[in-house]
Amino acid sequence: MVFIILYKWFVNWEERDYAPPSLITVLIGVVLSVGNVDKTDRLFTSVTFQEVVQTLLFLIMFCSVPILFVAKP
Repeated sequence: MVFIILYKWFVNWEERDYAPPSLITVLIGVVLSVGNVDKTDRLFTSVTFQEVVQTLLFLIMFCSVPILFVAKP
């Protein structure tokens, strides 16, 4: 989330062909539509790069949940 905020802040969106995506829709899209990027949620110029990044982040998130259950408090 912090990366998306900083990335949206540093990119000049007036030079791009598309409008900046909403932070909330990008984060929801990572979980609900893994590997699919809607045209309104496009963050990078390469859609395939964003699909790969979102898939990797989802897999890391999915694999970290059992690790949290195994740890002793």
